[in-house]
Parts: sequence; C-alpha cells; structure tokens
Amino acid sequence: MVMTENTTENQRPVNQGVGVTRNNGDMNTSRTSVVRPPPVEEVVMAENTTENQQPDQGVTKERKKRGRTICKQLINLKPGQKLPIIFKNRRGAGPNGSVWSSYLGTIIRNSQMCPVRVKDWDEIGREELEHMWAAVKEYFTNPDMESAKEDVFDHMNEMWRTWRSKMNCKHVKVRDNLEDILGDVPRFLNKEDWEWVVKEKFLSKEFLEISKRNEENIAKKTMNQHSGRKPVRQIGLDLTEKLGRAPTVAELVFDTYKEGDIIKDVAANARHLFVAFWWSAIL
Repeated sequence: MVMTENTTENQRPVNQGVGVTRNNGDMNTSRTSVVRPPPVEEVVMAENTTENQQPDQGVTKERKKRGRTICKQLINLKPGQKLPIIFKNRRGAGPNGSVWSSYLGTIIRNSQMCPVRVKDWDEIGREELEHMWAAVKEYFTNPDMESAKEDVFDHMNEMWRTWRSKMNCKHVKVRDNLEDILGDVPRFLNKEDWEWVVKEKFLSKEFLEISKRNEENIAKKTMNQHSGRKPVRQIGLDLTEKLGRAPTVAELVFDTYKEGDIIKDVAANARHLFVAFWWSAIL
C-alpha cells in the first residue's frame, strides 16, 4: 500500500478502491461501497527483474523513465472535497482536465479495480465498471455527472487499449522468444496476469493479424501532432478563452501540429490535416 507524506501513525490505511462494510461485527469486502482510493499508483515489481538490467552485460545503465502517476492535486484535497470537471466533446476538459485524465489512467491500470484477464474492454462486467465509476466520483464532480457516465467509460476504454498497445510494443515485439517475453513483466502487473495477457491476447492469431494491419496503416501516416498530453478539445477551449471566440479549424491545426512557431510541409499535408481536425472538432 502506498502511504503519502501526510499520513499519520494512527490514521487508518486506505484500500485501493475496495469498499469495506460491516456485517454483524465481521469485516467484509464489497464493491458496492467505495473507500476513497489513493490517487497514487502502486507499482508491482516482479521477482528477480529490474527495468535497468541489460542482457549479457555486467553493468546496468541508469536511464530516465516515466515514474508512477501521482495526482498531487487530488492528494491535497480535504476529505469529501472534489474537483469540478467539465465535459467537451464527450471528454473531461477544463482547468482540471489533465489531472482527470491522469486519474482515469491510474484506475484502468489498477488490477484491483480493472480486471486484467480480459481480451477486450467489452468483457469487463458491469459490477467492475460500477466500481470504477464510484472511484471516479470520489474525486470529481459535475452538475450532470451521471449523464456523462458512458462517455467516461468510453474514454477509459480508449486509455485502456492504448496502455495495452504500449505494453505490447515495449515488452512483446522487442523480444525474440516466449521465455524472454514472459520474463519482461511490465509494471502494475504480476507474473501470472502477464502470462495470461501474453498467451491469450498478444500472441493470439487474431490479435497478430490486427496488429500487422495497424502497423501498415501507421506507416502511411505523414505527420504527427506536437501538443504533448493536451488533447484537441482542451486546445480548443484554451483558444476560445484566448481569442474570445471559437477557433477555426486552421487555428486548431496550427496549435496542435506546430513545431515551434511553424508547421512543416503544410502544403503536402493540408488535405489530411483538414479532414482529421474537422472530424476531431465536431465529434
């Protein structure tokens, strides 16, 4: 369990989103009531493995890498206090949009909330989805929160698929044999869950065919966005506030694809950019 700096010695530990109820004096776990989950990711370290270890070398090379997500804005909230979130184009946005996305990421990577041994998001049961939704509402509020529920699940689905895709690229495609793949256990997973995901998902015939097709499509991509973690919807909101009006498609394109103060190869990619951002703006 992860303890924050402000945790006192007598303070009761907080479970990772698992509700606790009493029944005739006995303590039982339940998914119906949710104790506020800590907004700090707990990393599962596999036995006998290190991320910096390099095969067939006697020395290890330290490299800077992404650490666990720590949502400091949520850690500093008082009991019962929540952050307001607004929804734009079916996604969380506004001043708290970044911490919203970060927190959703901690949920979909938390095996105590989001099941690992499923091939697709649609296989996750309603009980687990409700458990995750309750965890979301512990930290965020919106006057029309319930109406955004399915959109939030859709966003989490998108993040979950992206996370798994990155695991496949980083831990499977770069390895030559099954033994090496199974030995390269990602953070947030234990060995048993990782073995299931590899054998039942990443190395399945159906998944390999889809993966090959996606690689071919990505190879045709001519231009990448340079806005970092900020999504198009947030760029649109920021530009609206800055300009005092809704931005044009051209302004959205410029702010998202610019490198410094220019966009390279605009003429060659104009049609591609216009179509992509037209649909991004209206969906």
